[in-house]
Amino acid sequence: MKEYINIKDFRLSWRWLDPKHTVLPPEVLERIRPLSPQATEQISTNIMDFCRDTVEFLRIEENETTASALAKLPIKDETEIIVSWDSNTAVNTTWGIFRNYWDDFCYPSSDDVSNWPETREWLLCYFHEEVLIYKKFQQSNPPDPRSAGR
Repeated sequence: MKEYINIKDFRLSWRWLDPKHTVLPPEVLERIRPLSPQATEQISTNIMDFCRDTVEFLRIEENETTASALAKLPIKDETEIIVSWDSNTAVNTTWGIFRNYWDDFCYPSSDDVSNWPETREWLLCYFHEEVLIYKKFQQSNPPDPRSAGR
């Protein structure tokens, strides 16, 4: 069972609550549920290693935006996902919220962010160099994020 904390206590909440950055609508904020550091550590240890070990980049065509590239992925908006910045910092939200507000989750020059559904069918990683990697796994044998890099 996941343990959540109040969004105001989440160390990255300024991204969605501070008028100097972005203030997301209340109905969106309700769907961003920060995981406790302990819960995050249990699910996201070394998850970025999966992306570092692959060459399957999400191709963004010339004159295409990241938002339009993300919209092309075969993922339903209501799919529940984990968005993780490191082994102590993650939220549970939906693909639709991540896709619509991706640049409030992924900051160039500072963030390496990974996200995946609980089914672990796929993994999307954003590297601070503004590189996106999407990896779809065999449904019969998805990797366990807790065992990555071990």
